[in-house]
Amino acid sequence: MALVRVNEQGRRIGETHRNARHSDADVERAIAAYEVLQSYAKVAAAMGAKKSTVRDWIKGNRRGQVGPRTSERDPNYYGFPGGRPVWPFARTPKKPKPEPVTLPTMRRGVAILQLVAAGADTNRAVASRLGMKLTDSVAGPIAALDREGYIARTRNDGRSDRVLSLTDRGRRALEIANAG
Repeated sequence: MALVRVNEQGRRIGETHRNARHSDADVERAIAAYEVLQSYAKVAAAMGAKKSTVRDWIKGNRRGQVGPRTSERDPNYYGFPGGRPVWPFARTPKKPKPEPVTLPTMRRGVAILQLVAAGADTNRAVASRLGMKLTDSVAGPIAALDREGYIARTRNDGRSDRVLSLTDRGRRALEIANAG
């Protein structure tokens, strides 16, 4: 049975950590050598390690934890009897936050919502009621309103035009716009 070093949270530290490349003895030698040499580069060259690694050892950013050696029960052991604990609060789904109702900020956003509520059910109908000759000028704002959830575009029995309809969020945004 192998002994591993763990910290207060029961996680492996030191040379028993799965990502460790240097032994604890090497780290202690590097710290002792730095007290004499006073240079990260010289210690790194002597130890065969990177200069930044030696710096982190000496500053305590790496290998700065100490802990007891405990017995390992299985490869998934994390310092707790019986292996990794199952925390009841670890995977609980978060409660959905209520989505704030806002008004669309793009140009003509509220006007497009009002037209869709009044019965303009295609891009062409919205463009003609806004006095535009091309439907391309309203395609962008309508697509943005669809992405943000104010309107829904659905296919219409094989026609190339899509039918526009208000969603609940769009109705609430119109109520806010009409009230203000």
